[in-house]
Amino acid sequence: RQTSEALKEGQVSQAVADGTRAERQLSEMRDEFRKQASNRFSEEVRQLRDDAQQLDEKENELSDRLRQVDQKESKTKTLRDSTDRPDVGQEFTQQREDLKQLLDRMQETIREAEEPEPLLAGKLYDAFRETQRQQVERALEVTQAAADVGLMEQARAAESQAGEGIRQLRQS
Repeated sequence: RQTSEALKEGQVSQAVADGTRAERQLSEMRDEFRKQASNRFSEEVRQLRDDAQQLDEKENELSDRLRQVDQKESKTKTLRDSTDRPDVGQEFTQQREDLKQLLDRMQETIREAEEPEPLLAGKLYDAFRETQRQQVERALEVTQAAADVGLMEQARAAESQAGEGIRQLRQS
């Protein structure tokens, strides 16, 4: 506004100075906006990484637990259901829900970061797509279902697939 008023009054040097000042202020505002967006996404990525680490640690615990239930059932060989199987199955159901929530948050971050942080969005998308390709959620579902009915060999095979997918997600 000051630039146009200066031009109307014939003050060309004043108009140039006002225009340069406005350009500098706009550039500073743009840089500040980028910095704030970068800080926001840094915090979100840190949280996603922490959640993936917790998911991986829980998966390792569940793998050990599944192995213990399998060994226990192998030793007893009774027709009665193991009382541990429903518990471990429910824990895999919770693990699947936790993974789904993490993937949903990743998708949201990808959408929000597409324009201001395209490299970050691309990297997150690659990790998300690889997790989907490996069908980690499905592997957790199969693990839970197989453990619930006592098919421990199948449960362990599916858990191994899920565990590998979660490890790769954590590392990406």
